[in-house]
Amino acid sequence: MYTFLSQLPLPTIEYSRDNNPNNGSDAETMAASKIVQATRGEIRWASREEDSKKKDLYLSSQHPWYPTDRLEISIQVKSGPSNGRLIENGFRLKKQAYKDLIIKKDPTCLLWVDYDTGRTYWTYVHPSSDLDSHNEFSNIHLVSPATIYDLARCAARHKGEHKRDGRGVNISSKDIDKNLLIIRAKEAIQRFKYEGQLFCPVLGCIEFTRTSWRHMFRASRKKANRESSLRVIPHLAALLSQIPSTHFISEYEFEENRDMITRSLNHIIKYTKASQNNRQISVVIKVQEDVRYPVNWRERTLLSQLVERKLTLISCYTKTEQ
Repeated sequence: MYTFLSQLPLPTIEYSRDNNPNNGSDAETMAASKIVQATRGEIRWASREEDSKKKDLYLSSQHPWYPTDRLEISIQVKSGPSNGRLIENGFRLKKQAYKDLIIKKDPTCLLWVDYDTGRTYWTYVHPSSDLDSHNEFSNIHLVSPATIYDLARCAARHKGEHKRDGRGVNISSKDIDKNLLIIRAKEAIQRFKYEGQLFCPVLGCIEFTRTSWRHMFRASRKKANRESSLRVIPHLAALLSQIPSTHFISEYEFEENRDMITRSLNHIIKYTKASQNNRQISVVIKVQEDVRYPVNWRERTLLSQLVERKLTLISCYTKTEQ
């Protein structure tokens, strides 16, 4: 059979203003497709009234660490060079892409799609976000099967039913024999294992492993820091059950092995309203998050069985603010 199209010139992409509606619609479809597959969620396109409120999509997915809850996320999609651009190991978002979201009272996930590569990135815009000073984002913001955990972590900041900042947690500084401190810490660790893993509303279930113990009590660590960790360990469950005062990612790494990608993040969470000797102190907790998923995750039909996540406590200690 003669194919009439085969003899015609190949189509070309037009980026002119006249093509913005079609290009934007294609990018929105791409973003919706990727975020649904990455999160195993359901998507709903916004109504005309909702669209005027800077909402393009609604994502609903099973919450990754609250099995009976749904994670509900409002999404706005931006695309192309007028709203952002790729940079080395990430992307840069332009101010006009998010300026209307900053003044909203409710948080919104912003997805940006690169026209040429189809790479789709996310950022979570809180009402208090300061994207003017921080509008460059690393590849941990690339939409992937790890994104569901990121969105749940960001949304947890607004869960009002939890205590916050470490209030009500009093860490003793009484002169206690080191061996007794060790006994109390190990008893607490056994309780964690017996009663279930440590649970944090912004991260989920955290394991206290032999690696956690060896890291905190290695011989090269200062004696005062080791003692500080011993005093904090019995209070970990009470602290982690609260929303932290600050939370940031100190470092990250991607490792590819056996057709799988492992994304590792170091989370630093701080509780600034704990007390010791009737004075306010901060407690710092470091947690490593590892998420493993297939390199070709978009082509895997039974993806849910191929995504794994592990949270490991790395260290904890008190810090007196100056």
